[in-house]
Amino acid sequence: MGEPGGLEALDPFADPSNPAEPAQKVLIEIEGGLAESVCAEPAIRAYKASHFRQVEVTVCSRCCDLFRNHPSVANFTAEGDTTLAGEFDVCFTLTGFVQAQCQGIHPVDWYAKQLEVGLPDRAPWLCLDSFDYVRMQRFDIEKLGHPRIAIAGSSDCPDGQWTQEKWNALGGMLEEKLHASVIQLSGQNDQPMEKGLNLIDRLSPREAATVLSCCDLLICMDNGYLDLAAAVQTPYLVLLHHPDPWVRLHREGGYFVQEQDRHAEEISVESVMEEILRFCRSQPKEK
Repeated sequence: MGEPGGLEALDPFADPSNPAEPAQKVLIEIEGGLAESVCAEPAIRAYKASHFRQVEVTVCSRCCDLFRNHPSVANFTAEGDTTLAGEFDVCFTLTGFVQAQCQGIHPVDWYAKQLEVGLPDRAPWLCLDSFDYVRMQRFDIEKLGHPRIAIAGSSDCPDGQWTQEKWNALGGMLEEKLHASVIQLSGQNDQPMEKGLNLIDRLSPREAATVLSCCDLLICMDNGYLDLAAAVQTPYLVLLHHPDPWVRLHREGGYFVQEQDRHAEEISVESVMEEILRFCRSQPKEK
C-alpha cells in the first residue's frame, strides 16, 4: 500500500475550481482496529479540507462502517484487498499506536504527522444519522432509565485486565447506589457481567457508537471504546496505568482512575465507584 506520506505528491498547480480537472483518487489504509480508525478521523478530515476538490478519499479499515456518511470520505472498504492500490493515484498506509507510543505523542497527532496536515480540531467525530438510531430500536435502549452507563471491560493492554469479580461488584454498586441502567459492550474474555443489558458481540463499530451516544457515561479499560465515546461526545472514565494519561486519552469528556504504582488490574472497585459518584455530582441536575 506504500509508505506513510504517500507514493505520489498531489499536483500543487491543480485548480480546485476547475471541474475539468479530475480529482486525484486517494486511498488511506488504517492499520489496526477500532481505536486506530477513530483516532485517524481528525487527520483524514483535515487532509480532505486542505485539498478540498483536488482529492477523492477512500478509507480502507477493519472498522470501515464508521466512515459511512462522512463528508470527507467518498468511499470506504474493509481491509485486506491487495488489489486496491493500483486503482489510486495516491496511497497512504497509516501505522498505529505502537509507533505513536515510541515517539511519545498522541495517536491523533501521529496520524496527522503521517498525512502531513495540521489539526484545527483534534477531537474525533462520527456522522450518525436517523437510520442508525432506528437500527438500535431492537435493543429497547430508549426504554432504559438514566443514568445509562456503558461498560467496556476488555483491554488492549496485557496488564490492564480487571477480574470478572470486580466487574460484577461494580455492576451491583451502580444499580444499588445510582439505580443505573448498565449496558455492556465488551468484557474480559467476552464474559458478560451479572447485571445489565449484554450487547457483547452483537454490535458493529458503528452500532456501538450509536449505543454510546445514548449513554450518560462509559466505564472502560484502555480500549477503542474510549475513542468511540469521545467521537460521539459521551463522557468516559478509564481504568488506566500510563505515565502520561493525556498521551492516550482525549481531553474533552475524558476522566481516568489511576492509582500510583499500580497497574490497571489492581485498581479497587471502591476507587472506581468514588470517581463515578464524583462525576455524577458534577453533572447539572435535570429539571
